[in-house]
Amino acid sequence: MVRLAAWQLLERPEHAVPQVVHDPQREKAERIARTQRDGIIPATLPAEEQRDLMVLLSVSKTPLMPTITSEADRDRRRATILATAKAIIRA
Repeated sequence: MVRLAAWQLLERPEHAVPQVVHDPQREKAERIARTQRDGIIPATLPAEEQRDLMVLLSVSKTPLMPTITSEADRDRRRATILATAKAIIRA
C-alpha cells in the first residue's frame, strides 16, 4: 500500500493520500509504541519515526529505486535491510 501511495504522489501530487493508507501506518506506529512501553524494544526514537525509517528501508532498491540485477543482489539487500533495522531499533 505504501508503494502505491508513493506512486500516486509522484503521478498526482495534488491528490491527498487515501485514508486506507494512513490507517495501517497509524496502527503500525501504535504497535511500535506498545512494544516500546512494554520494554521489548527501546524507546530511543519516537514510534512514528521508527515506522518511517523501516518503511524507507523497505522501499530502497525497489521499483521506486531500482538497482537490483540478480538474486544475489536481492539476498544482499534483504540482509542489509535486516541488519540496519536491528541497529536502528536497538540503538
